[in-house]
Amino acid sequence: TSLKQAAFLQSNVYITVFGGSAGCLDATAEYLSPTGWKSISDYDGGLVSQYNHDNGNLELVQPLEYIKKPIDKFHRMVARGLDFILSPEHRVPYFNDHDQSKVKVITFQEVMDRHNKSLTKGWTGAIKTTFNVDRKGFMLNGELVSDDMLRLLVAIQADGSIGKGKATYIRFSKDRKDIRLKTILESLGIDYKRTALNNERYTNGLEITYKFYIDYRTKFFDAIWYDCNQHQLEVIMSEVGYWDGSFIKNQNGLTICYSCRFKHNIDFIQYASHACGYNSSVAKDNRLNKYTDEFWSLNCTKTGNGFRRFANKDGKCEITEYPATDGFKYCFSVPSSFFVVRQNNKIFITGNSGKSYQSLLRFLRWVHDPNFVGYVVRKNASDLK
Repeated sequence: TSLKQAAFLQSNVYITVFGGSAGCLDATAEYLSPTGWKSISDYDGGLVSQYNHDNGNLELVQPLEYIKKPIDKFHRMVARGLDFILSPEHRVPYFNDHDQSKVKVITFQEVMDRHNKSLTKGWTGAIKTTFNVDRKGFMLNGELVSDDMLRLLVAIQADGSIGKGKATYIRFSKDRKDIRLKTILESLGIDYKRTALNNERYTNGLEITYKFYIDYRTKFFDAIWYDCNQHQLEVIMSEVGYWDGSFIKNQNGLTICYSCRFKHNIDFIQYASHACGYNSSVAKDNRLNKYTDEFWSLNCTKTGNGFRRFANKDGKCEITEYPATDGFKYCFSVPSSFFVVRQNNKIFITGNSGKSYQSLLRFLRWVHDPNFVGYVVRKNASDLK
């Protein structure tokens, strides 16, 4: 709860006018739907992923309100893993280093004021960037997909090709992939045919091909993958580095590097990484002499322990004005008052305006008083209902 909202909830005055514009995001911001990231400006109903601070979960909920209001400009702050393009009254949840169990909320205007007052590194609040998921699980034929099948599907996505009928082919040259795929197929009890042919295209001059038959094949992490539960996402993150990527050990643990031609695959693995406690960075490779199509890279690291900050020992980041993309600002009001957002491929937890919700919540102070009567007056009754 922000200072403004706390004062409103605790006030004993007879009549209160709780005003001010709703704090909002630019049209380029994305929210997490049940089937993946979507532009907040394109919202047309449906569930939104709110963040529940009590258990750290993302939960799919119907928004209490969808906000779209005119605006000329936002203010912007950019740091490693963070990109705030917000209106000044937007609610920003943050944590202190000495107590990361208790969330605090201030307006973006207060963030900018504190940042400007800092003489050296800027505002030190820690922004939450990771979460757990509360999903039913990725299922095929009415059953949860097994760990080994998930690993096989990750391998197909990376190096596989879909043949006629139910034939699937996976081609590569590396010995480590040969050993790993053989182990996965045999653990699943899947019969396969392995061939090895000379191919000068590869460094070791050898191309290894596996042919096998399964019912479900896919080259894409499409909408169904967002049904994965927490355990399944952890299995996927433990596998991707063996195929379209690598694992790098460093002082912060394990960095997972993942590369792909398809941005929607990057989108899903980035989501999975934040659900598994990683922070991430996304980059596009535009070297046309190397790639005929666009090519994307994703690095996932435990640096930051699930938080990001604007404070930088090398100097404060600049606060700039940002013209509204389409002349509007957008937001949701959700029961927990927090939801997950992605801005320019940077994921973090943000707040909502919550005036209507706070107005109703205030009445709980008198819920045990049979003589209490209260009223909320608002332009649109649908929001209160």
